[in-house]
Amino acid sequence: MADIYKDEAFFGRREELKKIIANALLGKNTLIIGKRGVGKSTLIDQAISILNGSIHRIDISPGVLAHEFKDLRLAQRLRSAWQNEIKTLKIELLKTKSTIFNDIIETLYKNNDLNDTEELVSISPDGTITVQVKNAPSVVVKSLTAKNYIVFIDDLESASSQMIEFIINLVRSSITVIATTSEIQDSKKIKHLTAQFEKIELKEFDKQTTQEMINYITQKYLPHAPKDIATFLKNEVERISKGNPTIIKSLFAQAIAQKHLTEEEIKKLRALEEREYINLGPFFAILIGSITIVKILQIGLENRETYILLSILSFITYLIIRIFRYFLLFKPQRKR
Repeated sequence: MADIYKDEAFFGRREELKKIIANALLGKNTLIIGKRGVGKSTLIDQAISILNGSIHRIDISPGVLAHEFKDLRLAQRLRSAWQNEIKTLKIELLKTKSTIFNDIIETLYKNNDLNDTEELVSISPDGTITVQVKNAPSVVVKSLTAKNYIVFIDDLESASSQMIEFIINLVRSSITVIATTSEIQDSKKIKHLTAQFEKIELKEFDKQTTQEMINYITQKYLPHAPKDIATFLKNEVERISKGNPTIIKSLFAQAIAQKHLTEEEIKKLRALEEREYINLGPFFAILIGSITIVKILQIGLENRETYILLSILSFITYLIIRIFRYFLLFKPQRKR
């Protein structure tokens, strides 16, 4: 079964997607604002895929984009992006600063787009790449500017003060930045930075888009679910998710992970549970009592101390059997 969280099917958001691509190509810094789970990261991933030419959507072709926004530059620039003359870079701010710059520098180095390579990168005899992060921000900004990069930044609200300074330098260097955030932090630096961004607000899916996504997931991931169960599940997901695509996927992932039983299987399980058990307690009590009587007769009734000792031992053994029969050897067996 494919991972539902990695499913790249895209629903709704087409107008927002067109706007993000147009802004990116026209050099307009853009901030996508929305609650967690509404699809901000998915939206910029789609934009990156389109700009890289890995996804060609009919309604976001160069001609259509230029006509819709009444700007002929868009057609030429989208074609330039597809020819790798305009490049994209995604930065995930949930990582540590050193990891972020390591990833950026390695990407630029592999693309042969890194300036001052000797200053930042050293290669050991075994081929291991070592990055000097200390001087990385200034060199990265210079490299991104020279190679015409559009930078996509996810989770701006999680940026440290050092990363905020880096993003400010990107904007000052006329590098186009497309960022996402769930909230705008109440700090002067953040407010000053985001004031230079055009805002796009993302809300939950409307009812029609929600139903389209739910129907698609049901058909692809639960094709054999009984009709009544599928209908019940779709109604519950629509009610609980309230149009949040991440919650929709999460609810379906939980449903997929469950074992779905047919009515016939449930009847068999109930019949199995209703079978009687054989109580082995009395059998072992009689067995122990019989052994005790035999031993007493062998020893002789006149030996009272041995008789008392055997009786006590017999009683203790019986108690042990009664107490531990469910956990050790004497778990009751079903009738066959």
